[in-house]
Amino acid sequence: MSLFIGVGTRTRRFLFCCLTTLALLMTAMGCNTVSTKPQLPAVGASIDNAANTRTIDSASSRTITPEYTVETSAPEPPPSSTVSSYRSPIPTDTITLLFRKEEDKAPKRLDPTSLAATAALERALLQRNYKIPPVSPDLLRKLDRSPNVVVCFAPDAGFSMTYAIQKSLRPDPGVNTYAAEVAIRARVFVGAGMLSVEEGRGTIRFSGNGQQRDYGERRAMELAAERAANSLVKRVVARLKSLTPIQIWEYADLQFDQATITGDEVLPPPSGEAPLPSPAQVHVLVIGVSDYRNASRLNHANYHNLNGVTVDMQNIANTFAELGIARNRINLLKDRDATAANVRAGIDAMARTAGPDDLLVLYISGHGMQANFKKEGMSLPVLYDFSMQNRESAPDFTELLERMTQSAADRFVMIVDTCHSGGAVSDLTTVVLSSQGAQLSKTKGAPSPGMVIRALDTTRNIAVLAASRLKEYSLETADGGGLFTKHLVKGLKSAHENEVLRDIVEKRVAEPVISTSREECNKHPGKCPTGQQTPVFGFSGGGDMICL
Repeated sequence: MSLFIGVGTRTRRFLFCCLTTLALLMTAMGCNTVSTKPQLPAVGASIDNAANTRTIDSASSRTITPEYTVETSAPEPPPSSTVSSYRSPIPTDTITLLFRKEEDKAPKRLDPTSLAATAALERALLQRNYKIPPVSPDLLRKLDRSPNVVVCFAPDAGFSMTYAIQKSLRPDPGVNTYAAEVAIRARVFVGAGMLSVEEGRGTIRFSGNGQQRDYGERRAMELAAERAANSLVKRVVARLKSLTPIQIWEYADLQFDQATITGDEVLPPPSGEAPLPSPAQVHVLVIGVSDYRNASRLNHANYHNLNGVTVDMQNIANTFAELGIARNRINLLKDRDATAANVRAGIDAMARTAGPDDLLVLYISGHGMQANFKKEGMSLPVLYDFSMQNRESAPDFTELLERMTQSAADRFVMIVDTCHSGGAVSDLTTVVLSSQGAQLSKTKGAPSPGMVIRALDTTRNIAVLAASRLKEYSLETADGGGLFTKHLVKGLKSAHENEVLRDIVEKRVAEPVISTSREECNKHPGKCPTGQQTPVFGFSGGGDMICL
């Protein structure tokens, strides 16, 4: 308004009209005065409710145009001028596809509807210049036979999509026609980060009786699957094309990978910290599962019992007692007591009672397995009530470690003895997705200590010790206990006063476990994928300088 000071009323009105007209002309010509920054696509469900419908008259093979067609278009990618000029850190012209049956009543991979959907997905992506790595027939056959499938990601994983299919048939009221409906639901990943959950739907109507109806239903389902696939691909590609290289970097979490200790070495470089003083008090929680009949029943699988777990639990508890830790600060959760809820509650109780100069120790023995839709090496213990269908029953090692650190204590040790050679989690297929496509993972379920710790993004004094590397088994001894726990117990008992954890692991645990396991592996090569068992140690802060 200050522009109009000292100007007459008529003149002000004239100038105001001129400015208004000019603004309208600029808008019509596309002259935007405010630039917008592209937003990161939301992570979460993005549902396409499009009903792209045609009708087939199976008696005459005529295609009838429907009264109307409704299609919700996918969001368009941002203008090319908004895309960063930096090169993408992972391949952006390749996408790995993996069919994954998620419900008992859902169509199998070889169902005609599933085959039509898969072919349509591949065709639509190829038309958009994406490469699709092939999946080996052996892997597909194993996936078809396995009731439980776990998907994980290699460090070089790029774009990938796991998808499941649902189909239904419903009669139209009052007429002799049916609606064949197909939905394809997909999880879209960038590296190991889930970008979004997308869904494409297709509906085809048909009419007919007897054999003609059977043909019409099958053909309608195939066409509905093609419609659903095209709708899904349109949405997925729009999501992927909208990402800048920086956003891809964030989703793929590549900085995380660069800093991760992969477990190829027994010990990472030392922290350089001075030895921590002896803790005021030590609190110990020992968890073990030897009876897997309940978990087998819940998962319709065959999880072998582990008799050696009982021996390990007794040995580790007795050792800490001999080191002077009061029995009332050593708690055990075994078999029926080692449920997910009890484990969480036990860790929380231990964390609450600890003081600022205390040490918390968590020991876990039993089966282990790769965590679903996580990086390879992010694994979990198979607890007494574990179920593939219940996320709450499957806390991974990172979650358990994070619960420990919600404490006033200033040092934490997690010891994991899983993947026993005495029995594996059978009926379980683990697939790893990488830039080369989908392959069977060779991980046995042991955690990567460095990866588990760095997922917390902390500098607190934490140490994680695993009995073996990702692709190794933990061997048993003649008395039924684990080779790793046997030497861990010896190492703790023989350690001199104020000997730090790093030295105990390196000299008193890792060396004898490796040498003894090599002798056993020479006698029984089938037990040893790598020819030995290698304990792995990871830490943050001054975790390697903890004194027990």
